[in-house]
Amino acid sequence: MALSNGLRNRIAIYCPTRDSDGQSIPNAQVLVTEALSALSELFGGATATLSQGAWINDKGALILEDITIVYAFAAELGSAVIEKVEALCEKIKTDGRQEAVSLEVNGELFFV
Repeated sequence: MALSNGLRNRIAIYCPTRDSDGQSIPNAQVLVTEALSALSELFGGATATLSQGAWINDKGALILEDITIVYAFAAELGSAVIEKVEALCEKIKTDGRQEAVSLEVNGELFFV
């Protein structure tokens, strides 16, 4: 069997469980569900994997947290689709009381 027509583009949103002060986000699972739903609508499906992350907040404190990486694959990533994903990241940032949300596109990380 020869493989063809692969989905060569990967887009991933890193959903937090802690806010910028290190406090638990009460609606963290809702953020994951929103990301899964949105990426599924845009790309036909999405996957969520649990991971652990750490970062330094703007006050210099180390924040350790469980995160969920929600990702999808696509044949093409046009600017209109990227804008929709960026808008979702902005919503997650606001709802999760974040300084930024990590968005990965084809192995390159952006802070939204």
